Amino acid sequence: MRQSFLLVICLISFAFTSSAQTNPAATSPRFYLGVGASALSYAPASSYNRLRHPGPSLSVGIQLTPQWALQAGAALNWRNDSDSQSYQPSPSEGLTVYQYNIRSTTLIVPLLARYTFTDPAGPFRGDLLGGVTLLHTAAHFTSSSTPAGQVPFLADERYTVTRGSFTLGLGARYELLPRVEVTADGLANVAVTDSFYEFSDRFFLNFGVGIRYYLGQ
Repeated sequence: MRQSFLLVICLISFAFTSSAQTNPAATSPRFYLGVGASALSYAPASSYNRLRHPGPSLSVGIQLTPQWALQAGAALNWRNDSDSQSYQPSPSEGLTVYQYNIRSTTLIVPLLARYTFTDPAGPFRGDLLGGVTLLHTAAHFTSSSTPAGQVPFLADERYTVTRGSFTLGLGARYELLPRVEVTADGLANVAVTDSFYEFSDRFFLNFGVGIRYYLGQ
């Protein structure tokens, strides 16, 4: 986690340095608020958390210069899945019935710097995004395995886990009104805390759409 916080500090310092060098007469910073929806492709917490439903998202940011901004967000994604199946361990045995239920919720907190690489004064704006994302997952897994004519074997597991990741992505914004934009972001994340068997276990995507309102002049 220490490396993640250092990255945020470096991004903030770079944003202020760049704005001082390229925009000496920049306007005063403007704050903005956003609401929308976010979908997480994969949460690197365990094999139980591969699929998630879209959930609500909130964001707040500060426009430092026409090109540079810093923003933080929070989004919820969840999964509720259950299934049952039967199998025959051997020809001489009866059917065994297996059932499971998974309920999990993930809180996503991206801390990002945003650089606009298109004309900031135009109605359409393209952004580069970079920073860190924190994931906090709470999950409840239950299962039962019932051999024919026997007492079922039950499993009940609850856990929470928090992990950090490096984040890079692209964003698009379109100005509907002088203070109102519609937004779409796509973020690629690589988990850097804890250990995983393969790189693919560290990698996940986060997509979001929303509407943003700017405060002030």
